[in-house]
Amino acid sequence: DDLPNDTPASARIEMARVHDGAFELKLSNLATNRSYVIERSYELRTGNWNVIHAFVARDTDASWLDPLAKDVEMAFYRIREGH
Repeated sequence: DDLPNDTPASARIEMARVHDGAFELKLSNLATNRSYVIERSYELRTGNWNVIHAFVARDTDASWLDPLAKDVEMAFYRIREGH
């Protein structure tokens, strides 16, 4: 399913920015030992979300970087719990 559901999430995005040619994401309030996935889409209207990173939270805070190709003008990201 491409649409978010109404399940409450405790994780929070503390900061998101483009810095030195990469998209940087700082997360907080993660549940330790729980799986998460970060997805990206280049077109929000059609969805087409692709998992680009999956991880198990070892701490309640995490940082992540996605180097951006020079031809990328817009990208959308979301994080959700994995299975």
